[in-house]
Amino acid sequence: MKKIIRDPEKIAAIELYDAVGSKIGFNLNDGSGQDQFLKSISESLGRDRSNPIVLHGKRTEYMFGYVIASLGKYSLIKIEDSGETYTQSSDIQIPDWRIAKPSEQFLVEVKNHHPKNPLAKFRLKRAYWEKLKRYGDLCGCEVKLAVYWSEWNIWTLNSPEKMTHLEDNIVFDLGEGMKKNEMNLFGDMSIGTTPPLKFRLVANREKPGVIREDGTVEFTIGKVELWCGPNEIKEKLEKSIAFYFMLWGKWPCSRGIAKINNGVLEAVEYIAEPENYTDNQNFEFVGELSGMLSRQYNEATSTKGQITCFSPKIEPEMMNILMDINHKGDKLPLSRFILRPNYET
Repeated sequence: MKKIIRDPEKIAAIELYDAVGSKIGFNLNDGSGQDQFLKSISESLGRDRSNPIVLHGKRTEYMFGYVIASLGKYSLIKIEDSGETYTQSSDIQIPDWRIAKPSEQFLVEVKNHHPKNPLAKFRLKRAYWEKLKRYGDLCGCEVKLAVYWSEWNIWTLNSPEKMTHLEDNIVFDLGEGMKKNEMNLFGDMSIGTTPPLKFRLVANREKPGVIREDGTVEFTIGKVELWCGPNEIKEKLEKSIAFYFMLWGKWPCSRGIAKINNGVLEAVEYIAEPENYTDNQNFEFVGELSGMLSRQYNEATSTKGQITCFSPKIEPEMMNILMDINHKGDKLPLSRFILRPNYET
């Protein structure tokens, strides 16, 4: 799936100019309008750029679209709440995204949940949800709620009418969100493989790295190896998948570990493995696809913790190396778990 490239300077500028003019009282031919427009936009931009809630909220909206596009199950992912809208009902709220394929479509409202207490419950005003639902009814579409639990890097997709209602709010914690999670609709799944994953820089044997008395060593890389558990990975795609897991999976990765034999540096290893192993189990969860895609997205849109853009330059189809869900691992065994919602109390 590829992003349709628009020309914002050519298309959006005049539309924004007209919209601002309609609001504050100038027209397209008003000579003084441009100064008023620039002043209004400058003030608004200044407020938003200095407001982390606005920045992270907007980036989360865009990230959801990229994640769903990268999962590749739906053929159209489009921002819904933009452009002119005419309606006979004023008591509506337009959701953020329309997710569609020929056989079905959904509308999705996206929320970033980043409380000071990471265990705090998510809350949504019921009146707000009812406005979203009325819009969905007008479109003949079901409306879903996507919440990004940022402290945990977890996405949940829920049907609010099936969540806990408390007085005038829809209230649920991560546990309920996960229990009733519908992200499988969009192709999300949990991935497991055999730990540890190991990235080895092997020294060139013809140029041995002898460690000097001062502790320094000249190291020439002879080859690069990737290992899964006790097996070296040879196949190209499996190497790419293993490296992807090391970069974006949830297993901690060690710093370079020097392998020394008789004063000679033989290799430098980087090892990714879970903090705890499960007894009598030959795999561990390396993460959800949506979580790995979100880590990649966050890295591509920020520098040193500061948001630099809302959309990365990389195409969505290039972000998910596991697009082929039928791929069977050889030296990199893959366990796929599709989690379905449980609405029973």
